[in-house]
Amino acid sequence: MEKERKTVLLALAWHLEKLTQGIADYARAHNWHLLIHRGGELREILRRWRGNGIISSFWNAYTDSATEEVLAARSWDATRMVSLVPIRNPRIPCRVVREDDYAIGTLAAEYFLGTGHRNYAVYSDSVRMTGFRDRLRRSGFACCDLSPYRAAEREEAELLGWLRELPKPCAVFCENDWDAAELLNTAFWGKIAVPDELAILGVGNDELVCMAASVSLSSVDSRLYELGQLAAAELDKLIDGTEAPEGALFLKPEPLVVERRSTDFYAVENPELIRMIEYFRNHACEPFSVAEAARRFHTSESALYKLFVRNLKISPKQFVQEQRLRNACSYLKMEHAWSMEEVARQAGFPTPCAMFSIFQKRFGTSPGNWRKNSQSTINL
Repeated sequence: MEKERKTVLLALAWHLEKLTQGIADYARAHNWHLLIHRGGELREILRRWRGNGIISSFWNAYTDSATEEVLAARSWDATRMVSLVPIRNPRIPCRVVREDDYAIGTLAAEYFLGTGHRNYAVYSDSVRMTGFRDRLRRSGFACCDLSPYRAAEREEAELLGWLRELPKPCAVFCENDWDAAELLNTAFWGKIAVPDELAILGVGNDELVCMAASVSLSSVDSRLYELGQLAAAELDKLIDGTEAPEGALFLKPEPLVVERRSTDFYAVENPELIRMIEYFRNHACEPFSVAEAARRFHTSESALYKLFVRNLKISPKQFVQEQRLRNACSYLKMEHAWSMEEVARQAGFPTPCAMFSIFQKRFGTSPGNWRKNSQSTINL
């Protein structure tokens, strides 16, 4: 006898292609009947809903009093829900599954600190801003802020005025890729140079948004596809009778920022350091020693070390290692699956063992597991 299909409603307040794809792929693999809310009156759909589960981002800030009345007017004992936003007093048995916003903000701050910036701003007023500010504060920096949630009522001149008043060069962290694109466009019309005056970083790694403008946007990959898969898997457990644990389930972002043109700038004034940075970035795949690097740039090893630590907060060796990790991640994500020996050689590691050790220490996992998990965190 065929097992009864689970019927699930996907009701999102915003469309994110990767997130939706992750949920849809899970639904297909597990024989769900998935209904996607495409707009209109959510309360009318909820009034008639008789399915097993709901994945939603509408609750609290997005539901009106009429929708709340619909929720209160009927029993939800047969339905379970996963919410992608914080939720107070849910009327439906619920599990909250979210991006780790504090970790996203922390990662953004660490990334900008590593590029030598001294001036910071944040276009956000969420937990992401808190993570960004807290990490900067621990390194002795503060930041300006402006909320993107008044954008609809704000004149473009007000946003442009804020950008012009920021001390330059300035590193600006945005709530998401759409807000980063808004800043990028405002800077474009206001003739503010990106990334030389403003280095702009978004969140979500939506390639359609990030690659649309003439200056491509760097972004924190918050792993939206994996978030969709994780949300669907958690809903599956709830429908099968598992009790929802206390607290939210947070998904960590990818540990390396996806670098594009909008942040391709090191805020350092020393021309010799700029030459060193460019050389190390372009030759990270070659053998490296601090002694040889010091000889190449006619300086001492201690002077080279102090120059990097004073300006970028990392040693020359750590800088090269970070470039090699970026190389390795790019190769591991390629459709053509290279062997670990090939990845290590092309990325600049002396041996696969060295790559494994550094990878494990930096990311908490092996290169092989990272390659697997970069495609999906759930076994379909």
